[in-house]
Amino acid sequence: MGLDMYLFRAKKTPNGGFSYNYDTDEVGYWRKANAIHKWFVDNVQNGEDNCEAYEVSKEALEKLLNNCCTVLSKCKLVEKDVIEEFGRNEHGEIIERVVKKKVIEDTSVAEKILPTTDGFFFGCTDYNEWYIDDIKNTIEIISDTLKNTNFDTETIVYCSSW
Repeated sequence: MGLDMYLFRAKKTPNGGFSYNYDTDEVGYWRKANAIHKWFVDNVQNGEDNCEAYEVSKEALEKLLNNCCTVLSKCKLVEKDVIEEFGRNEHGEIIERVVKKKVIEDTSVAEKILPTTDGFFFGCTDYNEWYIDDIKNTIEIISDTLKNTNFDTETIVYCSSW
């Protein structure tokens, strides 16, 4: 199990709501991109993390795209020795090892603009190459969605599950 996140393109209904189909209208998918999920919870879902479907305005998508572009431009990956848990010995004590990993050199911009968040199924909260991959993936998804959505007749819907 894990945090799965989706963007759908939905038809606007005459009453101001929306109608979407999980099979045909998906425009974006993330897995365990908890910083992106946190952004949607904070900026679209009014702080409610409840796996419901939420309409995402064009302006919100543009804000997320801008945030991702800022983080990507300000965060440099460097190779660094990192201590990680390797297992446990016969006494139950943690065995650690040092491995080289790509991490963000200065995480202050990422922590301010798109901070990670933890949860049982939310994955890693480190600011590393996986975090940067999530940001790049989000830029691609949001750019394509903005380009290919007619916001007069369609809307974008975000939902997550775990």
